[in-house]
Amino acid sequence: MYILQDHVREYFRKRLGIVIKDCAPKSIRKVRTIYQDLNCKYLITIGDIVTENVCKYWKIPNIAIIDFKSQRRPYRTEVSSFTTVLILENPRSTISSTSEDMICKVFKLMSSRNLKILIVVYGEEDLLAIPSILYSPSRSLVLYGLFDELIVIPTCIDYKLAVLKLYSLLIRKY
Repeated sequence: MYILQDHVREYFRKRLGIVIKDCAPKSIRKVRTIYQDLNCKYLITIGDIVTENVCKYWKIPNIAIIDFKSQRRPYRTEVSSFTTVLILENPRSTISSTSEDMICKVFKLMSSRNLKILIVVYGEEDLLAIPSILYSPSRSLVLYGLFDELIVIPTCIDYKLAVLKLYSLLIRKY
């Protein structure tokens, strides 16, 4: 299990990737353009509102990770049409070993089949953007929300290295 300590939180609040400040559906149209311009093959969403807006205004992501919360308050996400639903437990401010393993396996499964996978997290999904970026195949686009902004990360080597650096700031607990 990897745990986010208070003294490094500021690094995780910095915007990494392409920041879109527009609300949906305009933000989703911009993401769609980026997706097409980069010739992406896979779309991954982290967060309830991001996932809901992508589903509503564009298409079902290849992988979506939600926790039925928004800003730590209950939120009923309207999602459907996923071919597979998986459930996992991931405590707040952590990346559990189980979560990391599942995300790694889901990417392998996704690339070999045309699945649309929804991962429902009991706990918190926020930090799961990190393994999602690290394990996603090339030509992927990872989307997550951060303080009313939409962050778009193409999974090229530069972003993967930046995320790996963030990952190294987490404390490993056995």
